[in-house]
Amino acid sequence: MRTPKKVIEAYNYELWNKQNYELGEEIIADQVVRHYPGSVETMSKEEAIQRVRDTYANHWPEIEFTLHKMTVEGELVTLLWEMQARTEQGEEFTYSSIEVFRVVDGKICEFWNPVHNNEANGLWG
Repeated sequence: MRTPKKVIEAYNYELWNKQNYELGEEIIADQVVRHYPGSVETMSKEEAIQRVRDTYANHWPEIEFTLHKMTVEGELVTLLWEMQARTEQGEEFTYSSIEVFRVVDGKICEFWNPVHNNEANGLWG
């Protein structure tokens, strides 16, 4: 079983960067809770994986995440990341954020996300 750190590395580098959607079956829990300031959303594993697919299909055909800093405390992984993306129109941009993940038994079961309020607003739902 992967450690929480290895799960989050795989989530970003394999599931997102390499679009390895099958990996999502291994590292995402059957039910995932996403926390945003002022709201909470519960998703199935399938919906969480589809969210990644939809981001590529509907927004950015090219995405690459770089993980700059990770802090692990038990089940919680705090991550500082940067994403470089290209739109279908060829526009390139960089976006960065901080997320907290809860990993239990090798599976992501919770996320805490900030409000995204720049050009990427609304695309992470």
